[in-house]
Amino acid sequence: MLRKLILISVSFILLLSIFGVINNEAQATEQEELSLDELPIESQQFFMENGFDENDLFYKTDYIEKENTASNEITTRAKGGVNVVSMVGASKKVSSTKGKVVLHLTSFRKNFKSANARVTGGGKKWTKTKIKGSGKSMGITIPVSHTGKKKYFGFRANVQYVTTAGAGNVTSSAGGLTLGK
Repeated sequence: MLRKLILISVSFILLLSIFGVINNEAQATEQEELSLDELPIESQQFFMENGFDENDLFYKTDYIEKENTASNEITTRAKGGVNVVSMVGASKKVSSTKGKVVLHLTSFRKNFKSANARVTGGGKKWTKTKIKGSGKSMGITIPVSHTGKKKYFGFRANVQYVTTAGAGNVTSSAGGLTLGK
């Protein structure tokens, strides 16, 4: 009887650990609202080059992704095979009817290969596809516009990316703008 109980317990623990390794979904940490000087140096430089300053707000979300290759589960665990991808988003008005949503992605361990980005707000959608990646950071600028009646758009950005570790998905707020005539 004791043997069966031990066997069942060990089997249950093994099952839990297997499912823990196979589950490759990214896990988000809390989203933060930050000022320019609270951003990492690389993100600060990127946003300043794109016309942002200390009066702007930035939204940062970190995602923890696991390696997407089931064949190296043991190697992944032994090496601590996780990658942290951070996305910082912000929006800037260009004219009364035009603006831009600027996103900066950084990867802790793996290089970016490509990405597709979508911004939604106020029932509208703007996309940018086939963005080539190189290195551990990636900047994305998505032009937004609205020529109708003045309206506030609260932007939400979603980026589907591919790193050398596999594919992932990051979603975060990206500020908001009032656009229109």
